Amino acid sequence: MASKSTCLLHLQPDSFAPVSRMQNLSPMMQRRLADLGLFIGTPIALRRTAPFGGPVTIQFGSQQIGIRRSEAAQIEVLLV
Repeated sequence: MASKSTCLLHLQPDSFAPVSRMQNLSPMMQRRLADLGLFIGTPIALRRTAPFGGPVTIQFGSQQIGIRRSEAAQIEVLLV
C-alpha cells in the first residue's frame, strides 16, 4: 500500500504525520525550522488555525510554534 502525500494544512487536527518534503520555503525559514528540529521524516501535527487566513500552530517534538499559513502550505506530509 502506497503512502499519499498532502499539504500540512490538509492534515486532520491533532494527528501526527511525518514530513515528506519542504518546498519553496525561504532559506531563512528552512534554517529556523531546522534549528528547532524540523527535518524530513519528523512527525508533525497541525494544532490550531487562526481565522481569516491567519497563522497556524504546529507541533513537532516538544516544540509548538506559529507559522504563516503560506509557509505551512509549503510543507508536505505523508498520510499512512
